Amino acid sequence: MSNALLLIRHAKRSGGEVLDLSNQDLKELPKEIFALSSTLETLNLSKNKITSLDSIQGLPNLKRLNASYNQIKRLSKEIYKLSLIHICRCRRYAVCRSRWSPYH
Repeated sequence: MSNALLLIRHAKRSGGEVLDLSNQDLKELPKEIFALSSTLETLNLSKNKITSLDSIQGLPNLKRLNASYNQIKRLSKEIYKLSLIHICRCRRYAVCRSRWSPYH
């Protein structure tokens, strides 16, 4: 079992509000993350190899997202439907949008 899956399981047992999947060599969001869709508010995906965030809309309660240092090729309009978002340093994008204190 990958470390990312262990981290997701641990987050689920501890309430599932915060999940740190940074530095996990992820190319996409693991499908297991959607088991946290009703509780996940803070997600750190930094320093992976993710190329798309299209499936992030499956996490409707997400308020803080760190997707820096990935290989994001495009951002869909769906991502801006999230209530609060912060994305920085995405490949080909200088996208920063924030209505909260930046994710550390």
